[in-house]
Amino acid sequence: MGKIRFLMPVLILVFSLSGPSVLCEDGQVRTAADVIDVRTFGAKGDGVSDDTGALQKAIEEALKTVGGLKPDVKYEWKGDSYPGYPPVTVYLPRGTYLVKKTIRVGVGSYSWNKAIRIIGEFSRIRAGGKMDVVIHVDTVAHITLQGFSIDGARLAGHGLTAFKISGRDALVERINVAGALSHGIVLEKCQGSVFRNCSADGNGGDGWHIIDCNAALFDGVRAMGNQGNGYTITSKDFSAGCILSNLWSEGNKGHGVEITETVSSQVVIRDGWLEGNGKDGVRVGSAGAYLTGLNIVGGYRDDSREGMPRQRQEYAPIRLTKTAAGCYVVGNQIRGGGLRGGRIYVEGNPEQHYFTGNFRLFRARTVVPAEIDTGETESVKN
Repeated sequence: MGKIRFLMPVLILVFSLSGPSVLCEDGQVRTAADVIDVRTFGAKGDGVSDDTGALQKAIEEALKTVGGLKPDVKYEWKGDSYPGYPPVTVYLPRGTYLVKKTIRVGVGSYSWNKAIRIIGEFSRIRAGGKMDVVIHVDTVAHITLQGFSIDGARLAGHGLTAFKISGRDALVERINVAGALSHGIVLEKCQGSVFRNCSADGNGGDGWHIIDCNAALFDGVRAMGNQGNGYTITSKDFSAGCILSNLWSEGNKGHGVEITETVSSQVVIRDGWLEGNGKDGVRVGSAGAYLTGLNIVGGYRDDSREGMPRQRQEYAPIRLTKTAAGCYVVGNQIRGGGLRGGRIYVEGNPEQHYFTGNFRLFRARTVVPAEIDTGETESVKN
């Protein structure tokens, strides 16, 4: 304990006097040559000046610098020794950075010697003109995006797009996307990567559009007030199985979560809150989906409640479509769906799936086992 008391003031002094410095995910304070402050290249962060060039130059300089630093570790492989270089951090101090063209993080390599961090201090990057996407990341395994928001400002098609952010060394954390004309976050072939405590709110399409992201982990993520689905999980070329945990999906005009029929490996959706979405709470068209620990509240009233207006009821808290097979639906609490309120709706044969421990909650703490409903959904007109 005596040593700890002695060292702490020294660490604080180094942090405060060494210029730009960032406390990174690995617990290391990055300083001097391995931190690039975007203000060095003229970024203002005042929400008025065009910071496009400054941000792009800072990222390009970081990618050039990686590999030019002194190696800090060596890797051994089949008798050969390879140098390992520390990652370079692009640092965005607090502010609003206006960009008029897409910011591109074009790493193009899975090498640990192309490691880059882009870290903000609760910063914002805002579209200042029409563009396809505000930030695009391409092909990287060792990257951290952390601590900033992306505002499409109803000018950009998407907030964040990424192609092949891959591996457990890739981390996207505390990134918030809003105001895109279409999907807020679009991820393709981001296999095994981690997205944590991120959100996509108020976008013109889906909050999250996830394509071919095998083994990716989405934890503590949120989708609210989007014009499409909260989350869409789909496939083009890969099996596309992934994990959504501790999720929140509320007030989206489409489904809370949709897993399309093209997905061919298990998607796990666990421990989440889904409320007030315009269509199904969770809609599954794939095989082997695992749904557990979900609290699903419909965005409509049950017709069985006295004195409440009758509304058109087309959707269900949980729906397994005709293409779904071998799904596990375990330990969920559900409510909503009108005449089929609180029921799990199965368009195909329910014997192809496994159900247990699902309950319907209604009125004052009344809990009953959830029923499995089949057949065509009835509609109730106003």
